[in-house]
Amino acid sequence: PVISATVQDATAGIETITMTVDGVSVEVVYNGNTVSWTPVSPLTNISHTVILFAQDYAGNTASVTWEFAVNEPPATISLTANPPAIVANGVSTSTISATVRSVSGHPVADGTEVVFTTTMGTLGGNGIYTAATQSGTAVAILTAATTDGVAHVTARAGSVEQSIEIPFIRYRVYLPLVMRGGPP
Repeated sequence: PVISATVQDATAGIETITMTVDGVSVEVVYNGNTVSWTPVSPLTNISHTVILFAQDYAGNTASVTWEFAVNEPPATISLTANPPAIVANGVSTSTISATVRSVSGHPVADGTEVVFTTTMGTLGGNGIYTAATQSGTAVAILTAATTDGVAHVTARAGSVEQSIEIPFIRYRVYLPLVMRGGPP
């Protein structure tokens, strides 16, 4: 986005203008009425702080501070499951992490809603679970069903979605057969 503000001094005229964005001094353009700065690369999906300072030829100074947030929509989701397979016993769990990025490749804004669904087992006690992102990641806990099979877990944020498969494995215990005694 272009960051801009109106700066005027009808009497003495503007001598100096400086702008910082998130504590970093940036090179601005001033056309006699408006000061602006256009970032070279897209800003991240967080809150940003701008401080604008102006001094006129008479030595008078003024400054203003404001904040704004960039909130690009989700563009990609990548899913991981830890562990990638679980025992089909009704209590085993796998942590499903959805990493959501914007079109510029930055993590989406904190609080972006991610809806998880599963075809098998449960997410938070249900087949659907909603989580909010923190640092671009949302997490859901998948609890295994009591039958073996494959759960298809889908995460959706905005108009993008991604799926992952988590096998539910039924372990069988085989005991050795030991024969004692002699021949009949």
